[in-house]
Amino acid sequence: MQMDASSFADYIVKINAYGANVDEYGIIKGADSAAAKEIASQIESYLQMRNDTWMTEYMPEEHPKMQAASYVTVGNYVMYAVLDDDVKKTAFDTFESCLKDG
Repeated sequence: MQMDASSFADYIVKINAYGANVDEYGIIKGADSAAAKEIASQIESYLQMRNDTWMTEYMPEEHPKMQAASYVTVGNYVMYAVLDDDVKKTAFDTFESCLKDG
C-alpha cells in the first residue's frame, strides 16, 4: 500500500489473494484525530493510485468496484473498502455502529 504502518496505532487489512475478485478492506487506527486525518489522506492516495494503474483488460467486471472504492472515518479510525456496493454499505454501517455505540 506504500503507507508507513509505523504511524498506525493499530490496523488490519484484508486482501483477496486468491480468486477472481479484487475485494479488499482495511481498518486503521490513528493515535489521535490528526493522525486519522493523515491516514484518510494516505488511503485516498492509495485508492487513487489503484484506479490510475488499473489495466482495463484485467478483470473488467471488477473495475466498477475499484472505481467505487471509498473510506469512512469515525473518531481515530479509518475504514476503506473495495467491495460490492451492498457489502460495502453493510461493512461501513457495522463499522460506524460499533464505534459510535462503543
